[in-house]
Amino acid sequence: TFLQCREGHVADAVADLDDTNAYEYLKRLTDLHRVHLFDVVMQYRAIFGDGLEDEDADSSQGADQGADQNDDLNINTDGGLLYGWSAHRVGTYLALVEKTLPRIDEGGALASVMEHCGYCGGSLARVGLDFRPMLPPLFADAANGIFTRAMDVVA
Repeated sequence: TFLQCREGHVADAVADLDDTNAYEYLKRLTDLHRVHLFDVVMQYRAIFGDGLEDEDADSSQGADQGADQNDDLNINTDGGLLYGWSAHRVGTYLALVEKTLPRIDEGGALASVMEHCGYCGGSLARVGLDFRPMLPPLFADAANGIFTRAMDVVA
């Protein structure tokens, strides 16, 4: 229920964003995800642990202790819940970025949004959510769209 509550909070915050100006929407959307995802991951790890304690305990046990204890320590206690939620949230964010990018019609604004998204990815990389490798195709398509529209106007 912890992650369900956080998901509801983040989804509500995203729904409350004004998307009339694509540039401002993407910057606010990116800031919202950077702050909230980082906070949720840190809170989850503080409350439920991140599994690193189990690995440390496992490696510090002597060979004379039974294999049954070692097997018990390798069980992922959250069942991948944090990973699953994080992947869902990043995927949702990238889908919103992809959907909104074609509405940006100026190269400078596109570059600014790309820089902002890259900063967000770098910030989230500190908690294992680096999505920066997924950005170039999205922005390449948007840049191609801006170029194509500009060529259509000239022709």
